[in-house]
Amino acid sequence: MKARIIVVAVLATVLAAAASTATGGTRGDAGSITVWLQVDARSGWSDVVANATKAFQAQHPGVQVNVEYQEWSTHLTKLDAAIAGNNAPDVVELGNTEMTKYMGAGAFAPLTKSVFPNSSTWLKGLEASATFKGRLLRRPQNMMTAILTNKKSVKAAATDASKQITEILNEA
Repeated sequence: MKARIIVVAVLATVLAAAASTATGGTRGDAGSITVWLQVDARSGWSDVVANATKAFQAQHPGVQVNVEYQEWSTHLTKLDAAIAGNNAPDVVELGNTEMTKYMGAGAFAPLTKSVFPNSSTWLKGLEASATFKGRLLRRPQNMMTAILTNKKSVKAAATDASKQITEILNEA
């Protein structure tokens, strides 16, 4: 249960950050935000997405959240086409190994670190991987993503990790 609450908080915060740092010129208009999530979000945790959307809309009345689900096998081709057509989503879920190409190409608007309530607790290594040329371009959450999506692998790999990781795994 705690893991689901964390995911709701993370997703709501990412949506809020996108709204507060949006530069325009993408898919959404002033009254909407388009979010691309992977299809496993719909099949595995649709209630989390719904709760995060509801929390975001409570903080930003009148802003419509349009969630569109993508397939892992085609999402990069689709994103490339959307960027080329100036029709990119406002928020997109990508794997951590997919980010570098887009960060280097300047495809992402910079985020403001202070809009994330827990930004003072970010691991420096993860924050560095989210930063390019001094600009924060994604929320550094890779450790949490790994913990939430593959508990068995993380548990096996984390035998020497901190007590905090063990506590999170046990509560997930």
